[in-house]
Amino acid sequence: MEIITTGGVFILKMNNKLIKLITNRGFYILLIIAVGIVGISGYVANLKNKFSGNTVLSVVSEPLQPKDQKVEKPITPLEVLPEQPHQPPQPPVPDPTPVVASVQAEWDLGIQLMPPLQGEFGTTFSGDELLYSKTMCDWRVHKGIDIRADVGTPVKAAADGIVTEVYTDAMMGFTVKILHEGGIETLYSNLQTGQLVEEQTDLNKGDVIGGVGTTAICEINEPPHLHFEVKQDGQHVDPLEYIGGI
Repeated sequence: MEIITTGGVFILKMNNKLIKLITNRGFYILLIIAVGIVGISGYVANLKNKFSGNTVLSVVSEPLQPKDQKVEKPITPLEVLPEQPHQPPQPPVPDPTPVVASVQAEWDLGIQLMPPLQGEFGTTFSGDELLYSKTMCDWRVHKGIDIRADVGTPVKAAADGIVTEVYTDAMMGFTVKILHEGGIETLYSNLQTGQLVEEQTDLNKGDVIGGVGTTAICEINEPPHLHFEVKQDGQHVDPLEYIGGI
């Protein structure tokens, strides 16, 4: 094969043997080469299509949340307990006031109290119970019994004993105290002024120690009466536990 240049044009001049070779077997060789080229071209084209922008990628997008936003968790309601019925506070239980078991027990000691005068009951012994005072307009305990009588009615010693005090109390007025056997003490208040007995004087049951008055300021709105108290070993007790009817 020779290459001849003529006026800038390349002319390929092949010899007879080459032309003959191409004519006989070259056709098949060229056919195989062409088929190979077509196959390679198709493969290359397929690769281009695969990696080109024609392929759409599916992207699952999730909703974005601000960084500073806090996700609140659901609040589980607390179990509501059934409402309990309101219970009012219970009042304190007072200490029991010592009370003489029986009048006969004191009689065995040789002490028998007589009524200090005859009259009607007014306010009675209350112990720890509060009674309303018409004079003081409040609630308070009443430590004795009131025996109503006219002003000046004689008041007598309830038993033999010795006068321990004679004085004027700021609230209970003119008062006389007498100590008896067995730790018994009697107190006579709201008496008329005027001292009929002196301290340390021995008295017999029934001796007059004063008269009914109106000297007790805290009971001034009550009718005239004797305020009579009894103590045993320093503790107030109900005078009716020691005396009979008045």
